[in-house]
Amino acid sequence: MNWDINFASVSQIGRRKTNQDACIAEQLTSDIYLFAVADGMGGTNGGETASALVIETLKSIILADVGELYDQPGYLRTTLDRAVEQSQAVLAKAGEADETLKGMGTTLVALLIVEDQYAFCCIGDSRIYQHDENGLRQITTDHSLVQETLKKTIGAEISEDFLRRHDHIITRVINGGNDVADISEIHILEKELKNTISFLLCSDGLILDKLSHPPYLSEHIADKSLNLIERCNYLSNYAYEKGSTDNITVVLVELNSNRDLNKFESEPDEALMETKIIR
Repeated sequence: MNWDINFASVSQIGRRKTNQDACIAEQLTSDIYLFAVADGMGGTNGGETASALVIETLKSIILADVGELYDQPGYLRTTLDRAVEQSQAVLAKAGEADETLKGMGTTLVALLIVEDQYAFCCIGDSRIYQHDENGLRQITTDHSLVQETLKKTIGAEISEDFLRRHDHIITRVINGGNDVADISEIHILEKELKNTISFLLCSDGLILDKLSHPPYLSEHIADKSLNLIERCNYLSNYAYEKGSTDNITVVLVELNSNRDLNKFESEPDEALMETKIIR
C-alpha cells in the first residue's frame, strides 16, 4: 500500500444514564479495516443491545463475505448491503425471543476499507464527515424528519422551535424491519489520496448544530498538534461542555500518503489501534 491508516475511537455516556452507542475501529485482517458507529434506542436495555448486536453482526458478515465475494464487481457495496439486511434479521429475532427488547433499534454508519478501495453506508442520523485538501464535508445524508423537511422547503428557514421538537425523529432505522441503508459508490484510494484524508464517524450526540458544519469539527479533525485519540477526546469533551444531552461517540480515521517517504522515515501514529474510552 502507498498509504498508512491510523485510527482511534472514543465513546462517552454524557448526560444519559446508560451508553446506548456502540462502535468499532479495527483492522480485521492485513487488508480489511472496519469503522462503524451505532446509536441505539428503545428503553433501558433495548438501545444498548441493538447497537451492540448490529456492530457484532456487521463485523461477522464482513469477515465472512469479503473473501467470498472478492472477485465480484461491487463486492464492497454488496457486503455492506448484506450486513445491514442481516442486522435487521438479527434484531427481529432478538425481539421475538425477548419481549423486553421489542421496539429496539439503532442507527448505523460504517466505513469499509479493503486494500485500495473503500465504501461506506448510512441508516439513521449518525454521520460520516470527510476532511481533505478541499475542507470538511458531510458525505452521508441524515434519514431524519428535519432532513426531509429541508428537502421539501428548499430555500426556506426551519425554526428553532421545529428543530427542538423534531431533531430526534429519524425516518430509517435498523429495528428488525425492512429499512435499507444508503450505500456509497466504491472509491479508489490511488485516485483520491494525494496527501491526507480524514474520516469522522459519529453519533448525533457530537453534533450541536445539525444545519451547518460546526467549525470545531474542521479545526480539530486534522489538528496535527494532537494525536488521534487526543483529537477524539477533544471533540467529545467539547460537545459535552457545550451542552450535548446524548451519548457521544467519535471514530477518527486518517489515511496518509507515503508515496514520497522512505519506509524508515515514516513512523506510525500512537493511535494505530482501537481506543474506546467510556466516561
